[in-house]
Amino acid sequence: MISLAKILFTLAAVIGVWTVFRLVRRWASGQPRVTPAERGAQAARDSVEGRWTDPARTPELDLVRCPACGSYGPRGQACPCGRDHP
Repeated sequence: MISLAKILFTLAAVIGVWTVFRLVRRWASGQPRVTPAERGAQAARDSVEGRWTDPARTPELDLVRCPACGSYGPRGQACPCGRDHP
């Protein structure tokens, strides 16, 4: 007859064998263990580096000062005050 103890023991044995297999495989590959926090930090670094090195994502704008209101805006576009920037 199948009892709860037998089911729990079988489940614990399967999880234990799976964990040992993962540890042995990682040890054999020679890779250090990477925590989720380290993976997240590396992803953030990669994202920031990609943002600063990709010129297509950061176009340069030539900003000029509006003589009427003193705000800055892109050359050739209308200012909020209604005048075109030179």
